[in-house]
Amino acid sequence: MRKQRWRLVVSAALLAGLPTAAYLAAPAAAGAPPAAPASGLAGFNTSATSAGVQFELLVPGLVPLGDPTLGNFIQASAPYASSTSTTGPSTGGVASPVWPGDAVATAGNALQTFEPSLPQTLVNLLNDPVVARSSFPAQVGAGTTGSFAPTGPAGIGSATTTSSIGATTANAAVTDLSPLGVSKGLPLLEVASASSSTAAAVNATSVSNSAETRIGQITIAGLITINGIDTTATASSDGHHGTPGATTDIGSVKVAGLAASIGPDGITLNGKGQAGVLVQTANKLLAAVQKAGLSITALASQTTKDGNGATATSGAVVVTFEDANLPDLGKLAPQLPIPIPNSAGISLVLGLSQASAAATLQPDINLPPVTPTTGSSTAPTTGSQTGGIPPCTSCGVPPTGGETTAPSTGGAPPLIASQDSTALGVPVRTEWVVIALLVAVLAAGPLLSYANWQLLRGRTP
Repeated sequence: MRKQRWRLVVSAALLAGLPTAAYLAAPAAAGAPPAAPASGLAGFNTSATSAGVQFELLVPGLVPLGDPTLGNFIQASAPYASSTSTTGPSTGGVASPVWPGDAVATAGNALQTFEPSLPQTLVNLLNDPVVARSSFPAQVGAGTTGSFAPTGPAGIGSATTTSSIGATTANAAVTDLSPLGVSKGLPLLEVASASSSTAAAVNATSVSNSAETRIGQITIAGLITINGIDTTATASSDGHHGTPGATTDIGSVKVAGLAASIGPDGITLNGKGQAGVLVQTANKLLAAVQKAGLSITALASQTTKDGNGATATSGAVVVTFEDANLPDLGKLAPQLPIPIPNSAGISLVLGLSQASAAATLQPDINLPPVTPTTGSSTAPTTGSQTGGIPPCTSCGVPPTGGETTAPSTGGAPPLIASQDSTALGVPVRTEWVVIALLVAVLAAGPLLSYANWQLLRGRTP
């Protein structure tokens, strides 16, 4: 008897469970595919840059470029990453372990613009070779992917970038960087590692981008250590509002092994819990460093919103060395027709990330209703009269008088209509359930027949 009941239970489970399982496992009706990037945008523009260490040569009064009070007309970054997107849509990425700036990096192309007959070999030689570029749509000098890999054991870093219709990324990294060189066997500024990353995304009705900088331990003049700098900057726009964001994380700071902090006014020692003699000694060392023209300050992050646009700049640490003791050659030789600076220096911005985004939505296009004139004596006839104007059969307005229906004045039609997942005209879910039910009946049939013979009709000897 137990075997017969067990066969009934199995049969019921097959008949109920198999169709249910088929319904849950069957693919659902396919909804509308995602709209194409920028399909709902009338225009947009985004830019994100990340510079691990940004160099600025300070020569005030030399040339009327950059900030004339600082003379920061020469800039370079190591490493550097940039991601941009513009109306089109078009996207682009640039990544380099050592970036001399746009003007220097594309000097060959600039010269070729003025002199098309310039040999391509010379153009390539003048352009920066230590760079990876990507572009969508692909261009002659940049495909949809780009990379730079170091050659030999003394490689300076690596870089990669990829661009597509709706996204672009750029990444670059360097290790063991000494941007100020070595003095008496000791690096003036040593950076253990640095990486720069940027990304931009173009959605149907919004854009966004981000920049990120990661720097390892920093040692300045063998005296000051900073245990890393991490910064981010983000910006997005949905066509109505811009949203910026920025973060800055400066690791622990020490001066001659003593705890300190960096602010907008420089380095301050944390005297709490530290021996007074050591603090006094460290302060004297800091004073000597500042007297030599070296200053270390921290910049705060900044974010702004302007309607449908947003910009963000992360905080950073600025290390500046300036020699103000150069002789004033301009006064000594005023007859020279060129400007001569009386000071020079270099400024290093550590961990700078920047992002900006702005977008405008497509306007809603609502056509006014068509109101045909009816009952007018001047309306064209449609009978046997000759010489009249033939009726328009595709204008959406009946050719004769009577009741008319104005065209719909709703919004723009959907970009892509949804489609059901069907096979042979029948929804896939229904087919799976029907097939599962048939399989369950075939599987449970012998069991039910045997149970019916055993329980209801009894065995025949």
